[in-house]
Amino acid sequence: DIRQMKPKNVASVMVTAKMPVSAKPGSPMDITISSVGDATSLQGGVLLQTPLTGVDGKIYAMAQGPITLGGFSVEGAAASSTKNVVTVGRIPGGAIVERSVPFNFNSQDKVVLNLFVPDFSTTMQVAERLNAAMGGQFAKALDVSTVELSVPAEYRNNLVPLLASVENIEITPDSPAKVEKKKKTGTIVLGR
Repeated sequence: DIRQMKPKNVASVMVTAKMPVSAKPGSPMDITISSVGDATSLQGGVLLQTPLTGVDGKIYAMAQGPITLGGFSVEGAAASSTKNVVTVGRIPGGAIVERSVPFNFNSQDKVVLNLFVPDFSTTMQVAERLNAAMGGQFAKALDVSTVELSVPAEYRNNLVPLLASVENIEITPDSPAKVEKKKKTGTIVLGR
């Protein structure tokens, strides 16, 4: 009953998810919940059933479940302690896909590869290694982080074997790997 809800126990939240293009109806999807009101913590919270809509206004998934936080907040009569962020949480597998994104994977005649870390040397190395492995000029670097791969005739309408071989080509990134730990938030960032 809505009249029994107490404002201090209710939070206004924004629910977001990254839906992979390969998601099919019935498959689970991870979601992120962020407080958009004045709630001080989502600790112990449960998301009520929430429709997730796309930019086209159509419902693509339904989300609900208990929220998992990466931090904690405790307080007593004389002191309080908070570790990490308690106003943002996740629900692993907390959404069920209702509608897939209309996309025919195998009908493409070109595939675009985007490098996570932009670097001219690494991008050129990717294009050169692809061309060497495929025995022709199929790949070309478009900019600092983009490689366009023309699909050879033998892989048309069957991209999975092509991309399986592409993902196993070894590349040595030009930029060195780094590991950073931010003491304040407890976050570890890996550069590779």
